[in-house]
Amino acid sequence: MKRNMKYLPLAALATLILATPACSDYLDVVPDKTQEVSLLYERKESAQRALATCYHYIHPKCYINEWTCASNEVAANYSQVGASANHVTEAFGLNAVMGKLNADNVVLSYWENNGSYGYLPNNYQAIRVCNEFLDNIDMVPDMTVAEKEKWKGEVLTLKAYYHFLLFKEYGPIILMKESLPIGASEDEVQQHRSPVSEVVDYLVEILDQAIPMLPERISSINDYGHINRPIAQAIKGQVLLFAASPLFNNNPLYAGFVDNEGRQLFPQDNDETAMWRQAAEALKEAIEGAEKADARLYHFSGAVPDYETTADGHDYYAEHLELMKPMYDYRYMIMDNTNMEETVWGTYNIDYSDDGGTYSWMYPFNCTQVKVDRDNNSNCWQWLAANMAFTEEYYTVNGLPITEDPEFDYAGRYDLIDVPEEYYYLAAENEQTARMHFGREPRFYATFGFDRARVRSHAQLLTLKMRSGEVNGRSTADPDWNISGYAILKLIHPSWNHQQAQITKAPWPIIRLGELYLDYAEALNEVEGPSAEVIHYLDAIRERAGIPGVMEAWAKSRTPGKPSTKEGMREIIQQERNIELAYEGFRNEDSRRWLKAVDWFNGEVTGWNYEATDAEGYYHKRQNPQIRQSFGVRNYLWPIVTDEIVKNKNLVQNPGY
Repeated sequence: MKRNMKYLPLAALATLILATPACSDYLDVVPDKTQEVSLLYERKESAQRALATCYHYIHPKCYINEWTCASNEVAANYSQVGASANHVTEAFGLNAVMGKLNADNVVLSYWENNGSYGYLPNNYQAIRVCNEFLDNIDMVPDMTVAEKEKWKGEVLTLKAYYHFLLFKEYGPIILMKESLPIGASEDEVQQHRSPVSEVVDYLVEILDQAIPMLPERISSINDYGHINRPIAQAIKGQVLLFAASPLFNNNPLYAGFVDNEGRQLFPQDNDETAMWRQAAEALKEAIEGAEKADARLYHFSGAVPDYETTADGHDYYAEHLELMKPMYDYRYMIMDNTNMEETVWGTYNIDYSDDGGTYSWMYPFNCTQVKVDRDNNSNCWQWLAANMAFTEEYYTVNGLPITEDPEFDYAGRYDLIDVPEEYYYLAAENEQTARMHFGREPRFYATFGFDRARVRSHAQLLTLKMRSGEVNGRSTADPDWNISGYAILKLIHPSWNHQQAQITKAPWPIIRLGELYLDYAEALNEVEGPSAEVIHYLDAIRERAGIPGVMEAWAKSRTPGKPSTKEGMREIIQQERNIELAYEGFRNEDSRRWLKAVDWFNGEVTGWNYEATDAEGYYHKRQNPQIRQSFGVRNYLWPIVTDEIVKNKNLVQNPGY
């Protein structure tokens, strides 16, 4: 691998974490164990264990099922998700959007370990570990000043990142700037939440301190997984992006939110344009740093699977290159472990010994894995499906929303039709399916499998049959079925076969370049409106997706003037982001920071009639009978658990809880 960055392999780091008995003791350090802390800094080798411990708390976001469920991207088979302890994180995610999130049931929280199998770490514990490292690293005798500075830069970045995750959930948080001394007084321990502006200023301050300490690129294989400068720059840009967003910036919902000393916790008089400009400038630096370190938008360059060449002599990939190439680009973007050129910062899967094993099946565990043979369904699940309403957000082949494309039959989209001959490479010939499954953009076909679709899965070209009693549909003998009629294909490697334990593991992108492009386009649009540079970065994503540029596409729409205004371009960027980053765990936080979640999450969770055995009965859109989402204004922020409020007299609860 010639790439220089950026993975958290935790091949080197996690080996130290998991194989070193001293590490677990270190994580539980209390005042009478201070000697154990000092022992970690007697030599570089042991100090590296302390460094690895700082990395250890990074939540492997590839457990994205918990966050996709905390949005409206999925339709969950709640009889499965809610009934089994193995599916606890999916249930936790659903609780966050079903009106069940409250101070006595705080799920998916970074404030404290909430019992979700330890998947979400206690970030305050992580920050404490980082502070202890920064307090002691200068004691190590067999390290150069330059080595110490580099490690300090890494840990300062981690410290900022752990605070940032808390900020995204809670807004005003307690800033752990320093380690509390042994014997700290009650007043020192019972700290106040810092106002949003102070939190942002502090995170930018320590990231600015860290950035010059870090290398522009990782050149040694021994340093793979360590944080470099583009990673720290990207985190800084995203901190400022969130700070400028409506949830945190001049939000009237929190105009009266004060602490017990009367301090206003949310700003009400910021210069909004200046905030967005800061974010845009930082994100542009992050993009330039990442590209200088060889990051590029991913494009598929591997061997096209044999199944694309059919027995009747057709070569589907070559004959339909205009759609198939971008479909392959998008489908392999995260799962291609030989060419992770888009990843700015990534992490490999790691073991969780408290749950008894290796999550080698991590990706398909989070998404629908289509059953091939109902008689052999071991480790092959369908408890999460795509929300049919979300599939309708995807563009047409002309790069327009389905409501905006004059060439798309929106009124007749649910009609049952024969599969057109020109689509036999995407749906089975001599079959029927819904009209809305044709004329869609390549990312639609890379992300979703539908009834009678020909999908690339299990190392073969499969035809999905999803009506009741069929191989991929509901069975009265099997409680595990796809509840919407839409399988999630994204994040499942096409050659991966769960039934035969043939897996493909790849680093999970904590930050990828395409995300930074969309971050920057969003921030810059708020400063300049739909400028040429905004369009350039948005079109880079659209070009890889195989659709026309934004201005070209919208010129042929029902409302051609929309991308010419800041407000119109804002909506276009948000929809582009929802599609491009789908099922990567962004929808909840994006919807909240845009103040869109109340409107979006209380909409329908829909699907076809999975109880029907024939096409006429199956193709009727209906509300998911198991899931009714109830997302209130209070849910824009997470609640602090009641026990924390009781223990700390200086903590104030977020509004509404």
